[in-house]
Amino acid sequence: MKKGQQEIAGFVLIVVIGLGLSFLVVKYRKKMVIRLPRRKKEAVKEKISLADVRHGIINDIISIKNKVNDNNVKNGLGSLSSLLRGYFRTLLRIKYHFTYNELEKELINRNIKEGLKDSLLKLFKKISKAEYGDYKINKEELFEMIDEAIDVINKIELRR
Repeated sequence: MKKGQQEIAGFVLIVVIGLGLSFLVVKYRKKMVIRLPRRKKEAVKEKISLADVRHGIINDIISIKNKVNDNNVKNGLGSLSSLLRGYFRTLLRIKYHFTYNELEKELINRNIKEGLKDSLLKLFKKISKAEYGDYKINKEELFEMIDEAIDVINKIELRR
């Protein structure tokens, strides 16, 4: 075959292969589609009022107070700390686990009454000092912190 005929034969071959592939794609297009699994519908989240959350956290804190004795004050403090962190993470819609210093920064930027903000910061500093410092807390001091926590939680109103 001559060079010109080889080029025409190559072109015809490419056209025939292209037409064949086009035919296959059209004929089997439904089978060729990749089916991704469907997303599951997210569960409808119930709206919970601040009053309901407040009531629940206060009940949990009171149950800590009722269970604490002289031998497990440190455990009671840890439980109080954990409850308060969870409450404020939910209340302030914080998406990470925070230290009390980080929470302090969050509170400064939030629209919370100044007196209440100061009470919260004092409470968090006491808890942090007792939990992580050299200071050994006794049962009466833990009860004072619990009472302060309940008082602060009852006063919280987020201004929008």
